[in-house]
Formats: sequence, structure tokens, C-alpha cells
Amino acid sequence: MLYIYNMPNIFGLKDQSLTNPLTENLDVAGFELQDVDKIFTNEIHDNGQGNITVHEQLHLQNNRLTHMADPVAGSDGVNLDYLESNYASQGSVPDQAPYDVYGAFGDETSTITAGLQPVVVPASRDFTLTNIRCFLTTAAGFGNYTITDFRKNGVSISVSPACEFFQPTATTSNLVSTTPTAISQGDRFEISCPYSGFATGLKVVFMGYVSI
Repeated sequence: MLYIYNMPNIFGLKDQSLTNPLTENLDVAGFELQDVDKIFTNEIHDNGQGNITVHEQLHLQNNRLTHMADPVAGSDGVNLDYLESNYASQGSVPDQAPYDVYGAFGDETSTITAGLQPVVVPASRDFTLTNIRCFLTTAAGFGNYTITDFRKNGVSISVSPACEFFQPTATTSNLVSTTPTAISQGDRFEISCPYSGFATGLKVVFMGYVSI
């Protein structure tokens, strides 16, 4: 059904509306539509060139634009399926990024002595500590070597389970968890070690995340 409001001087008096369904084509060749307040129609077809051009804004108000094809050109509109398939959804965008502090608690050749190590490692920025893992250059040479005393500014950090090298020849410890601990820039990490036998080159990675 086609409704035309406020179209002057066509098929009747000015401001007369065509409100009945048209039984034949409405031929407006040679006419211009001016000052038309509203047009309601079931379909709009192109002019044979494949395009319907809107020169100003197309205002849909509370209506939806449906059955939109995937975009091709940079200025094409984007439908929801294309957006979700080609770009990350809001829920998948991370708000955290991994962040580690790596420290060497001794040199590569000197045997690790028992007790608090003379080396301290400062944190270069704020982050949240969640895990710790240790590495050796050479193994302890006996039993399972275990480190339990990790400290921040002289205060022990709780770890579970213990940080352990499970074989006499192991140079990589198990990964241990800590209670999430806020670390500030400049905080100092320290380690107290048991007697090592032949172990050298203790390296420790304090693992966690930063907010983004």
C-alpha cells in the first residue's frame, strides 16, 4: 500500500492524500516529489542501475536494518555476524597481562650456601605475584633439593607446595603457587636456601600479572 501525504496538484486537490491501494503502476515520469512529509510503502526498488542512493542521513529510529550482506569496501556497513566472526567480543578482551620478575641469586660457579642469600632482586614495577619457579645451573647432587623461604622486603611469602627439585640431577623446580600478593615498584625479593651440596647458579622467576 502506498500513502502520499501533502503532495500538491496531483490526482486532485492540494493536500489530498492517496489512501487506497493502487491497482496499476503509478507513473510519475516528468514529475518531482517535493515537500513530501511521509511515504509508506512495502517495497522500494532501484532505478535499474542496482543502487538506491540516500544523499542525506537514513534515520531508522527504533527499527532494525536486516539481511545486510558482509562488507566489501571500507565504507560499507557491518552486520553483527561479521563483527563477531572477525573481531574479538567484549568478553574475550583480557584485562590482565602476564608479568614476571627474573632474578639471579648468585653466580654460575659458586656453590649455593645455606641461609639468606646476599643477593636481592627489586621489582621494576607494580604487579600481582601468583607463582614462583626456580632454576639451577648445576644440580644439588643429592636427594630432592627444596627451597621454602621466599621473602618480600624481609617478610616471608607463603608458597604451596614447597619449591622442589625432585631428582638429584634436576635443574628445574616444580611451579609453586602463592597467595596473590601485591608487589610495588622497588619491593625487594630475597631467598633463604638450605645447604645445596653442589648446586650453583640459582635463578628464580617471580610470576604474576599486571592490570591493563
